[in-house]
Amino acid sequence: MKNALKAAKQSISRSLTEEYYLKQGEINRSIKPGISAKTTKYHTSFIKITGQRLSLEHYKLSPSKRGKKPKTLYGAVKREGGLKSLGSAFLYAPHGKYKPFQRIGSPRLPIEKLVGPAIPQLVQWNERLQERAIAEARNELLNALREVSMK
Repeated sequence: MKNALKAAKQSISRSLTEEYYLKQGEINRSIKPGISAKTTKYHTSFIKITGQRLSLEHYKLSPSKRGKKPKTLYGAVKREGGLKSLGSAFLYAPHGKYKPFQRIGSPRLPIEKLVGPAIPQLVQWNERLQERAIAEARNELLNALREVSMK
């Protein structure tokens, strides 16, 4: 059962990195497979995906560092769409790492961080990804059952 959960986790991670500008490490940190305690005569397994909305710095940004001359900031979440202009957004490094911000209201303050979707949202929106993960987990579980029955 653990191998089936591992296969499903890898499938989700692989599918998300193929479709979105995300790193596998970030995806793997938000996916937690588990097997529930035996309350009845059956064990159940689950995959819990948690996480908050990610800043656009976790996706694709261009330029990724601030230069001498202010440039238009471009960003993308999905790989297929290409980079889109983020309007009046700018890069600011409050604690050492550049993050995209945008001014709200007055010419100076306040500013807000630009964010993209959370990893659970990406999985929830993509039914094809869910079906693929379930199919891989099912195949892995069937292979394990075949090995056990042949012994």
